[in-house]
Amino acid sequence: MRYPHIWGMKLFTKLIFVFLAVLLAPKAYSLGKKYFDAKKLNIGIDKFRFPKLDIYQLENITTEATIGIDNPTTSTFDITNLNIDIFGANGTPIAKQKMKFDDAVIIAPNNKTTFPLTYLISSNNIEQLIRQAGGLLVVGANYLATGSYGLSLLLKGFVVSHGIKIDINETIKF
Repeated sequence: MRYPHIWGMKLFTKLIFVFLAVLLAPKAYSLGKKYFDAKKLNIGIDKFRFPKLDIYQLENITTEATIGIDNPTTSTFDITNLNIDIFGANGTPIAKQKMKFDDAVIIAPNNKTTFPLTYLISSNNIEQLIRQAGGLLVVGANYLATGSYGLSLLLKGFVVSHGIKIDINETIKF
């Protein structure tokens, strides 16, 4: 003969499990939707300003990049961290940028937000970029012929929203 209290205990355990599943299902759905919507954010460089170089006397320069985040989804996102560094074409670090937030920046559904970033590039790193592009003569000839230096930079980093890290990897030629 079976003990009736064991069967009752199994039923109680099943009821607890069903109750927890019903209670947690909306939260799991919400987190899953937020994750997949975060992957739909369009993150890119809206503007990039590199000052005119004096190739005979290189000095530290300040350059500016405007990062745009377009939210085409129905979710609201709170951007809590933005970290984008500049690398040379061969992957060597050129300049670091960490945008600290006192408060999260909110991106409403179907809206776009921009983040202006400023970088200080040392004269040594500018020399390194020129060498990577083929040297001073090549860069000077490119500028005279096309109005562009023929230099390449890689902006690489991430954005964090709701604990979800979204990578950024953009190449700029100027």
